[in-house]
Amino acid sequence: MRSYSLPSLAFCALLFCFGCTPNTLYRQHFSLCHADKEDCSNNSVIQYAQGSAREFYLGFTEFDDQGQVYTRDQLDGLIQTYTELAGEEDIILSVFVHGWHHTAKAGDTNIESYQKLLGDIAANENAMAPLLNRKPRKVLGVYLGWRGESLTTPVIHHLTFWDRKKVAHEVGLQGVTEVLVKLEQIVNVQNTRTPMHDSRMVSIGHSFGGAVLFTSLQQLMVDRFFDSQPGRSYQGDARGFGDLVLLINPAFEAMRYSTLFDVAQDHCRRYFSSQMPRLLILTSEGDDATGTAFPVGRFFSTLFESHKSLARHECVNGSPRVRNIRESSADRIAVGHFTPFHSHVMKPQDKIFGGDTMAQLLNLQLQWQAQEDKSTLDFSRVKLTHLGITTPFNPYLNVYVDKKIIPDHNDIWGEALTRFIQEMVLVTTNNEATMRAGLAPSAAQPEVTTP
Repeated sequence: MRSYSLPSLAFCALLFCFGCTPNTLYRQHFSLCHADKEDCSNNSVIQYAQGSAREFYLGFTEFDDQGQVYTRDQLDGLIQTYTELAGEEDIILSVFVHGWHHTAKAGDTNIESYQKLLGDIAANENAMAPLLNRKPRKVLGVYLGWRGESLTTPVIHHLTFWDRKKVAHEVGLQGVTEVLVKLEQIVNVQNTRTPMHDSRMVSIGHSFGGAVLFTSLQQLMVDRFFDSQPGRSYQGDARGFGDLVLLINPAFEAMRYSTLFDVAQDHCRRYFSSQMPRLLILTSEGDDATGTAFPVGRFFSTLFESHKSLARHECVNGSPRVRNIRESSADRIAVGHFTPFHSHVMKPQDKIFGGDTMAQLLNLQLQWQAQEDKSTLDFSRVKLTHLGITTPFNPYLNVYVDKKIIPDHNDIWGEALTRFIQEMVLVTTNNEATMRAGLAPSAAQPEVTTP
């Protein structure tokens, strides 16, 4: 008979007492549910505010700790419903991947905040569509759920940081890429039809959800960037995944971002003024989880790894400048806190701008097309200032954010930030529509530079 030491038994007893978050499927009913008429807390596809200007759909796909979808029936039901909706009219498809301490369980605060964001996006779309001479696009949201919390006991659950980081990357390496590509395909198929369609896709990841999203899309974004290089099949705007990938306080090391940073900076490549942001990283200066705890943990987990000095190019006034960085620092510091990779800073606006949605959109598009080194873009609640180390219109932005806008790691749903997200969705999902309507200037061509 096997014997167990007293410490081992005590540890097991403690884990039992502390309790674990169930590794279970929360959304077990896969048919479309109407939240205005039914209890939809266990459904995986839900319609909200039917018939109003804030109408939207929210679907769920859940993953286990090995990164596999819990059940194909849940995923297939979501894809089928959204494919049918996209076949009827244009859509704005938004994906959200939650982070640490969250799940897909009904009542999760991330779900409730995401629902409000989707409603706001729908309201903006309904206000603006008549001015662009088109029907409002349906807003379809997707919440990718995984076990972001493994222990339920307060204080003790903070010890799960590194375990959940490992699982986040595992989830990103496995089933999430398949789900994201299938969702993007819905948008792409819709846009190949005639007359021209305006369906768009925006993906958002927070904390370890940012790690999930970036891990699943990193290689795909690199491949698509090179498609737009000279000597390939065409030369034009750099492509990304969907229309925009937005990471908020992402919990992964800067080294994982270095390839994208390098390829976008290579020979100080210039971009068309029509180039939209493809990857936007926002990190709060007040985020102690990624700013303090993260590098401490990475120090011990990389203690026996070998590192060297790396030469990286900055682009100052259109000319390359070499900057040496410590590989060990890039491997231990979270991407949003690694100063050599910062492209912009975000500060609160001195004065809040008013105005209607259309005027706001046109103003932002005009500002975007007039960018230059160290210029500032004025959003309604925040200002985004270029630091002058990347080429203007570089599609990858790594932004250090004032803590008045994002106070800490988890407080990401404040008015200033959510308004900024809505405005970025407006800009990145309506640039072609305003061009066709003759409401924005045509894109200027970049000067050709030869390596």
